[in-house]
Amino acid sequence: MRHQGRTVIVVCTATFVALTLSPGSSAADPHSKPTLDQVQRRVEHLDRQAEQASERFNTIREQLKTTRARLSAVRADFSRQRGKVTRMQDDIAALVVAGFQGSSLGTTASLVLSNDPDQFLRTLSTVESVADTQSRMFTRYLRLKQGLDAKQAQLRDEVDAIRAAKVDMAKQQATINKKTDAAEALLSSLQAAQREKLAAQQDSTSAGQSTTTTTTTTTGNTPQVPASGRAKIAVDFALAQLGDPYVYGAAGPDAWDCSGLTMGAWGAAGVYLPHSSSMQYSYGTPVASSDLQPGDLVFFYSPISHVAIYIGGGQVVHAPHTGDVVRIAPMSEMPYAGAVRPG
Repeated sequence: MRHQGRTVIVVCTATFVALTLSPGSSAADPHSKPTLDQVQRRVEHLDRQAEQASERFNTIREQLKTTRARLSAVRADFSRQRGKVTRMQDDIAALVVAGFQGSSLGTTASLVLSNDPDQFLRTLSTVESVADTQSRMFTRYLRLKQGLDAKQAQLRDEVDAIRAAKVDMAKQQATINKKTDAAEALLSSLQAAQREKLAAQQDSTSAGQSTTTTTTTTTGNTPQVPASGRAKIAVDFALAQLGDPYVYGAAGPDAWDCSGLTMGAWGAAGVYLPHSSSMQYSYGTPVASSDLQPGDLVFFYSPISHVAIYIGGGQVVHAPHTGDVVRIAPMSEMPYAGAVRPG
């Protein structure tokens, strides 16, 4: 099972190689076959492309959660605001009806016809008070209506953002699917002997990495990492997943992608991290590479599209890419981008 994903990627990569080699090679001879070294290089490149799309998908999914929460809050505000406007409209309607029932005309007539100066002043004061009340009421209504219109516009913006996010997520998923779908059509282009040889090379490389990157003090195959507190919980959790397969978008319990593993590890320690390597970079205190401690999150590539957990000695535990498993590796395998200390 472990090598099925890698076989698909290898085959897909071979197609890509056959189509994109330099003019002096396969471009000049459409019948030439890519070498195993060429396939291996394209495998690594394809792995990177797939993981970038996967992490972008994770980021959009996290942003979508936030947008949906905002949408719920805006809807509640809109409902309250609309209730206020409706009640104000009813009050204004009642005021207008009262005016048309003759109160304004009757007041004007009484002012003109009154021979009592005191009555005249009392009536005039009442008219001014009513007019002032009407003015304040209309002003408040306009203010409420403007707020309601603003909330409605915000509501439309949030809905549009969700729609756009769903479209973007579909694009990223299509990018991942396209690579594996193309592999199906090219399976016959690699001879069985070539596929077996490449698979054997990959097995040998993976075994070599596991052997050379494991610390000398171990319990079984799991290294003992000097850490304490929450960092120890996170490190121990990550190491307990060694050998679990990498799966796009997975966050356990038996399969992981890179940010799913770090999210699960620090989640076990009671620290929230979003399921996105680029977003996790903002969830902690920046740490210089010379000050790294076990449990720190280490990020790779530019823009950031991979994350691992530091375990000391220049090593990390991470979920590398499709066809591989959670394993220990030297930091130097990947271009370093930065590190943070969660918690």
